[in-house]
Order: sequence, then C-alpha cells, then structure tokens
Amino acid sequence: MYKRKFLAAMFSATLLLGATGATFLVQAQKQKPAASELPPGHVPPAGEYACFKSIWSTTGALNMDGTPMMTIQYISSAIGSIEVDGKGGYRVDKKAGRYHFDPARREFAFVTGPLAGWPVVYEVTHGTPRLRLAAKKGEKVTAKSRIGEHDCDLKSKIKFANSPPPASVGDPATVSNSHAPRNGGARGTLIFRQEWGNGPSKIVELNLASGAIQSRFEGSDPHRNARGETAFINRTGALVIADANGTATSTISVPQSFDTPDSPVLSPDNSKIAFHVAPNYYSHRVLVATRAGKIIGEFKDMTEPNWTSDNRLIVAKSTRTEGAKPGIFLSDSNLQELKRIDPNLDSASQPAVSPDGRRVAFVQHGHIWLMDLDGSHLKQLSVSDGGEKSPTWSPDGQWLAATKDDGTGIVLLISVSSGKIIKANNSDDKDLQSSGRLNWR
Repeated sequence: MYKRKFLAAMFSATLLLGATGATFLVQAQKQKPAASELPPGHVPPAGEYACFKSIWSTTGALNMDGTPMMTIQYISSAIGSIEVDGKGGYRVDKKAGRYHFDPARREFAFVTGPLAGWPVVYEVTHGTPRLRLAAKKGEKVTAKSRIGEHDCDLKSKIKFANSPPPASVGDPATVSNSHAPRNGGARGTLIFRQEWGNGPSKIVELNLASGAIQSRFEGSDPHRNARGETAFINRTGALVIADANGTATSTISVPQSFDTPDSPVLSPDNSKIAFHVAPNYYSHRVLVATRAGKIIGEFKDMTEPNWTSDNRLIVAKSTRTEGAKPGIFLSDSNLQELKRIDPNLDSASQPAVSPDGRRVAFVQHGHIWLMDLDGSHLKQLSVSDGGEKSPTWSPDGQWLAATKDDGTGIVLLISVSSGKIIKANNSDDKDLQSSGRLNWR
C-alpha cells in the first residue's frame, strides 16, 4: 500500500565495498528515469559498464511523511562488468556474445554468449547510462553470481575490441552457443621476450590457435627465420643464432667499442644478419654481418633494422644524434646506400615490411601506420586511447602484432583490413606482456 509513496520517498543508499568493508550512507531520490532522458532512437553508448548487485530492504526509521525508509545495498556483482560495442557485440569476463537492441522498447536481448536469454532494460538515470539486468528465478549469470537484480553503470567509454557482427533476434545463426575463435582466428606462432624486472628474461612461443605457450631461451630480442632458426641476445649480451632444435650454432662477434648489440634480424636468404649497436647514448648505427661474423655493412645514425623480401635493408633514423630528423630509409641491393621512403613524416620509426614486400608498417605519433614501400598510400591503421609500438606482420599479411605503449607491454593483434585491435591471450585466457620486439612465424 506504500508503493506510490515509496516511489516519491527519500531513501538511504548503502554502498557495501567488499574489499574494505566501508559503508556509506547517501540520501538520493528514488525515481525511474524520465522518458525525456532517452531521445528517440538513442542507443547505449559503447563502453564498459561496471556492475553491482542491488538488494532493497526497509529499516525501522521513518521518512518525514511517516513512511518506512527504504535502503538499497550495492554489492560488487559476480558479473564484474559488461563491455558493449554499440553495434551488436558484447563481452563478459573476456567471453564474447551478440545482442539485439530495440530502441522503441529500450530493451536488450542477448542472443549468444554468457548472457544469452537474459532480458536487460537500458536506462539513463541523471545522465548516467545504465544496463539493468534482472536475473530469472533459478538461473545464474555466472557460476558465482547470486540471483537478483544487477545495475551496470557506464564506467568508461572505450573502443570495443574484436566486435562480433550485429545480431538479429530469431536468426538461427545468432542463437548458437559457439564462441569466437581464440585470438580472432589468427594463426602461427608469436615469439617474444615475456619476463620483466630483474629476473631472467625468457623468450617464449605462443601458439595463437591453441593459446599454448612455452619457454625456449633465456635472453631477449628474438627473430626467427623461415627455417626455424632464431637469432637473439643471450644472458651474457652475446648475439647467438640457434637452430630449430634450440641448439646454438654460431655467435656473432661485435667489436667491444660498439657495446651490446640488440634487435638482430636474419635476412630472408639466410646469408646475413643485421643488428643495432650504440657506442654511446648519442651514437647509433646498424651493422650487417655474414653468418660467419664478418661485418659487411655499416649505417651510421640508424636503428631498428628490418629486411625486405628481396634482401634489402630498411632502417629508421636515430633521433638521438644532434640535429637528426626521424625517417624511414631503404637500402639498395648491395647494402651500400640508403634512400628515404616516407613522405617526410615527423616521427616515423620502427618499420616492418609485409611478407609480400609491398607495404611497411611503422609507428607514427604513438600509433601504427601503413604505407607502400615507395611511401605512397599512407594511412593510419590503429586508433586507440593509448599507444602501440613494435609492429610485426603475420605470415599471411592479414594481421599485425604490437605491444601497448603504456608501460604494460600488453600484446595486441591488429587486423590489417579493419584496424580492429584485440588482446592476444593464452589457453588460460590471460593477457600477455612483452618487453622488446615481437616476431611472428
């Protein structure tokens, strides 16, 4: 009998923080969001919606009009959060699904994934977008979820990665329980340095299809050629080449005046190896050596070597040399001369040539860009709130792997056709971190 009064009454909202046990009492007006807050055709913005479980109860206290004071407890929900892309794709706990949104009714219908079959209402309360998920009696959202109502408020507007195509209710193709393939369906093996900090640096291999990961060497800066040989810098700072079985077959001697080498790359014809050295902070150069260790090429003020498919060298200009300007340069077939190929960009670095030798991926202003080998058809590929670095191509040329340039080193996979970014993960669905360059075979 108090229902109408309750809707207008003041209530005390109690927010329970399980991690700290802290309790806050907040006075707020309980009301359903007005229709005017939802313009016609409005769709929920893409973003991450943080979820809480709400429990309503009454207390012995009374409001000014004599009605019982209501309390609501917000407890962290087992759902955690829901990522919505605004186009028919969502994720819960890294598991993807599809949804259909009815703007007229302001209702979601989740048709695949963890929330399949769960009705959700979309609201905007005092300017805050919210997904209100009411669990069906006897059903659970996740194994740890309690039955009840879950409020999921927009936490941050983010770019949703790896969006599934929009779903339409009733379409048989959208009601299956199939999950998206691991790592977006990318194939091959990623090789990279995984460990951070002061412990031993391990070079690991990630099978992108299965998520299996295994340790291969102790060291850094791995590069693997088509024969399965791996060049890397070992724990003592030596440049080592190991065969497909992991046995070291040669060590490239570097003059002591050049200090420890880094960024080794084996040439496609397997006859040469290029690497970077820095005699001091302001002096950088790229050296080219035979497999026997004889230095046959030297490019001053250059860094970040890579090879084209026809055994030419591509490098980036070091900006630490006084007066030097950044740029990407390509050598002749004799490895004697360099020619700038980028269209006079102001921060181009970290070039990587596509397997077919036609395109170059590189970093410009913290994001991945593409251009043809002659500098034409320039375009930005990656768009994100953070930055990316260390691009490397997949063998089929359909993907680029890179790392987040925000101190975390999270390994990313970027679709060359669409620019969509997803996080690489292993068989335990855990994100992976890399320090240094990536290599994809």
